[in-house]
Amino acid sequence: MKPRGSFGTEMALIAVVYAVLIHVAASSIRGGWNRRLQVSEGPLRAAYTYPDVRRDDTVDELHGQRVEDPYRWLENPSSADTQQFVADQNDVFSAYIDGSSIGVEAKARMKQLNNYTSLNIPQKIFIRDAETDEILRTKLIWEMQRGLEDQARVYIFDLEEPNVAGVDFNNITDEELLTEESVFLDPNKWSEDGTIALTYTKGFSPDGQTFAYGKSENGSDWVFVEFMETESREPLPDTIKDVKFSNVVFSPDGRGVFYQMFPRPEGGDDSGELTDSKVMYHVMGTDQAADLVVVETPEHPTWVKGVIVTPDREYLICIISRGAERTNALWYAMIDEIPFMDGGDDGESKVRDYSKTEWVKLITNPGEHEYELLATNGTIFTLITDFKAPRKRIIQINIEKPDEDEWMELVPEGEDLAVLDEAMVVNETILLVSYMKDVHSIVKYYDLTTGEFLGNIEFDLGTVSMPHGWGAYRVNFYEPEIFLSMKDFLTPTTVYRLDFTQEEATKNLFRETKIEGYDSSIFAVSQVFYKSSNDTEIPMFILQSKEAASGAPSPKPCFLYAYGGFSVSIQPSFITSALIFVENFGGMYALANIRGGGEYGVEWHLAAVGEKRQTAFDDFHNAAEFLIESEYTTSDQLMVHGASNGGLLMAVVANQRPDLYKVVIPGVPVIDMFRYHLFTIGAAWIPEYGDPEISDHFDWLKEYHPLLQIKTPSEELERQQYPAILVLTAESDDRVVPMHAFKYVATLQHQLGSSDQQENPLMIRIETKAGHGAGKPISKTIEQWGDTFAFVAKAIGLKWTPPVRGNATDTEDINGGSEQEQVIVSNGDAYTNGGR
Repeated sequence: MKPRGSFGTEMALIAVVYAVLIHVAASSIRGGWNRRLQVSEGPLRAAYTYPDVRRDDTVDELHGQRVEDPYRWLENPSSADTQQFVADQNDVFSAYIDGSSIGVEAKARMKQLNNYTSLNIPQKIFIRDAETDEILRTKLIWEMQRGLEDQARVYIFDLEEPNVAGVDFNNITDEELLTEESVFLDPNKWSEDGTIALTYTKGFSPDGQTFAYGKSENGSDWVFVEFMETESREPLPDTIKDVKFSNVVFSPDGRGVFYQMFPRPEGGDDSGELTDSKVMYHVMGTDQAADLVVVETPEHPTWVKGVIVTPDREYLICIISRGAERTNALWYAMIDEIPFMDGGDDGESKVRDYSKTEWVKLITNPGEHEYELLATNGTIFTLITDFKAPRKRIIQINIEKPDEDEWMELVPEGEDLAVLDEAMVVNETILLVSYMKDVHSIVKYYDLTTGEFLGNIEFDLGTVSMPHGWGAYRVNFYEPEIFLSMKDFLTPTTVYRLDFTQEEATKNLFRETKIEGYDSSIFAVSQVFYKSSNDTEIPMFILQSKEAASGAPSPKPCFLYAYGGFSVSIQPSFITSALIFVENFGGMYALANIRGGGEYGVEWHLAAVGEKRQTAFDDFHNAAEFLIESEYTTSDQLMVHGASNGGLLMAVVANQRPDLYKVVIPGVPVIDMFRYHLFTIGAAWIPEYGDPEISDHFDWLKEYHPLLQIKTPSEELERQQYPAILVLTAESDDRVVPMHAFKYVATLQHQLGSSDQQENPLMIRIETKAGHGAGKPISKTIEQWGDTFAFVAKAIGLKWTPPVRGNATDTEDINGGSEQEQVIVSNGDAYTNGGR
């Protein structure tokens, strides 16, 4: 899920965070290499032996069919047998890559490329007088990660003026800017190994004087919320536990916070099914046991929910989704009509009883369309919706006239297949809107009252993001200046300041990521469109060396990535592992924006949902075939990777076309399609995949169920064996529990591992003290990708070549290099789509 900006962010964070994709942190290249290493490592069958994994006789009767599940025992993550399985499998993998010089070199290179200060979007925090609401001080808060620190620190800066126009942040050195005095919160001090992280569950009180923040341990989705005073940075005694998939929002009076909690699964097993979430209200200074239930839906146990407060402090808004589905309900209540706990009228010293909130159901139930609230003005609600607009539009609803035929269109659906991606209100009167056209961002702004188009904000081709988090729901709404970020495959995050004080908005560089020794001019990025089923054109980005791009395509190692689910759009990003693969392995990186994602709106997503899931698999196969037929690569050089839902994609495509891929890397994959809904938040994915307890759904799930569709060598595979497979998972993953990966690799090894034809390895790497990906320390990311590259190199026979060009000195900054064009190719014809 992609967070949304400002007030809209508070809405977006309510939904389940269902797919944290494991991307490597942004990179830098520092200095040169002092030796010229050329190493080639090829596949060796005799170097490993698979563990003897016990199979039992567990059988389920599902819709009249027998389904064997011999590894059911691996569903218990804490059993001694499962722990032994983890140790044995990790031993096999470690032995396979042991002695790999490429693994050592890749890890060293990863350290170099990540040793810089990464940026996030800053936001303002106003310290106000609690009685008068007068602004006393203005602060700028910013998350930044320095060098190889495992976790980003939170920095806070005092501003002499209410705006930052007079401060040249881009020319302030890190040493001057990131002082110990400016450190507001340092998660690196929470654990020795960096495995306790700050989560998106955080926010300031309306007066800015109290900060709530969530901690997550070992990558878990469970969050523990603590509080501190902003000015003194002293901790407060309040704590909240059992928080999950939730923002934390202060009530208008700052006396308490709203949050979503789940009952812990019985027996303390964090892999157990999660249902019956509740929105609670915690009164500051009290024990959590006394918290009030604000919203619950016992008749719909899988619904997830949360509340926000509108910037004018007049409304309490409740958003409800059916699990991870993009659609939602929207309820509201007038805050002034919510009674106080003691029934009195004087609110100066009393707390409202939010358990007695009487909700007005503007959108009664989830399941049909998406509604994201942007602003309220009296009885007028301004929302983003896909109602009668599959690529989304902005409408206004007068809640006194809530019938659909009374709804007013403010900003129509985008032209030329552009999808409305993000929007926010700034300076009270301006709608700032980011569209996604062919998977890159276009930013426009409109009049909030009339919908009149006012202008464009020009950015290079890439991904623009709006500010989110911190619970500063009032700031951006009323502020004339805000910050946006932009990044692409060759450019790490750059922050820009937008000023709306004049008739025409202005954009200025606020701070860029400065990477010593990084030369983007040696790379080239293009976008191609290839045909898939129904003659649908699918976009795909290609990153390769400029030298390779300058001539006719010639086969080279290729790393192909895709996701294809949950309406998640995978836009250009600065990915260290991709740069390493291109620069040090002489390869190319491809990102296919297959259907099931949200790149072209609702219809793009629904084209690969439920019984249409095969569409996503076909799109991926066709991406691979396009790359091979266009002579970018060959099947013997093609490596593919996907994570979470993309991990399911990898397992399926390996089963369906083992001849097409040489190496397949499923990350934290969803595998057991008959039991996925029985673990943690898995039931939330039923709208996407289908319900295995329904006969028709069971039938279409069976068609691609990875454990049931593995082809044995006796079935005359064209390649006569499966690709090399490396499954990546983590033992503390409580979103896609590791039993999926465990069952998958055990089944692969059982059915294929003993065959003389299966020379390619079938292995798993199981990370300890890590989860689905969020909050993962950089040190663990470096280890994972170094080991992955070692596996790939040995399985496919790759050479490692240190960088030849771009060897800048430590004092030389050549980030940006020469001018570069983004080239779009469709049906073999190339044309320029703007300069960089």
